[in-house]
Amino acid sequence: MSDRRSSHHHHHHHHPRQTFEEKYRVLENELKRKNDTIESLRNEIVDTSHQNDLSRSSCAPAEQSFVRTTSQRSSASSNWNVLTKDREIAKLKALLFEKDNELIALTSAHKNALLQMEDRMERERKVWNEHKELLLAGERAKYEEEKTRLLKDLQQQLNVEHERCQRLEQKLYDAQMQSSEAKLMLKESGRERINAVYGTKEQCRKEFQDEITRLRNQFQQEKDTEFTRIQERVRELEETLDQVSTENADAALRQHELFLNLETSEKTCVRSITDSIKKLLMAMDSPSHVYATIPYKLFCFIYKFVSFFVSICTLCSII
Repeated sequence: MSDRRSSHHHHHHHHPRQTFEEKYRVLENELKRKNDTIESLRNEIVDTSHQNDLSRSSCAPAEQSFVRTTSQRSSASSNWNVLTKDREIAKLKALLFEKDNELIALTSAHKNALLQMEDRMERERKVWNEHKELLLAGERAKYEEEKTRLLKDLQQQLNVEHERCQRLEQKLYDAQMQSSEAKLMLKESGRERINAVYGTKEQCRKEFQDEITRLRNQFQQEKDTEFTRIQERVRELEETLDQVSTENADAALRQHELFLNLETSEKTCVRSITDSIKKLLMAMDSPSHVYATIPYKLFCFIYKFVSFFVSICTLCSII
């Protein structure tokens, strides 16, 4: 049993467990010494009975009767003392076995609860990582889809504007052709006709330049607006990612605090169990009527420890 206790929580509580094992060995040595004492008393009783039998066989009938009476009284007294000590030792062994089983049960329960808590936190960490990856993948997909759609829209607008420019160039070419024709006509119709055609040409050129300037300004404004909106969306995605990272860091910090609380509770538990065993060892040297108070005190300690552990588990589940 001491080997089973020594295999539990080796890294955190080496010194308290070693003290308990030493006390357990001292208790075993004391029980062994008492058993040796009882065995020696039995041997002495057997030797005394044998010597009394020899003396009765060698003495007179009257002396044999006297020796027999004295030997019977001494043997009865010795047997009664041996029975009393046997009962006390049996009680001590039963009490020690009961406390040892209770300690093993408490240690196993604490270990199982800690393992369950670690498994649950590991599952929550995996779920959170999967959720984070899915969230980031979804946001990336949305961003790529929106970027593709915007680029497609811009390309369509650019194609439309290019067609308009081609139409304007065609219009300019037609105007130039008209201007060439006008030049030929001016030679025939005079300066007045030349001025009219020249005015038409200048007006067409001005309209063309104004239309080109307006289209450029409109395209630049739409491009700047769309670029600003995309930058704002990227900034929102970065803020969301920072928030997710901060929440993950907070969760890791709460996990670390939880492990610290569990470690402190475990140390308190082992220290309380060690104090109870010390009281048990001190009570074993006291009169037998003191033993009746030990189980109740230990039961109170176990009830308080279980209540404390349940409250810790409840707090962990809330977090």
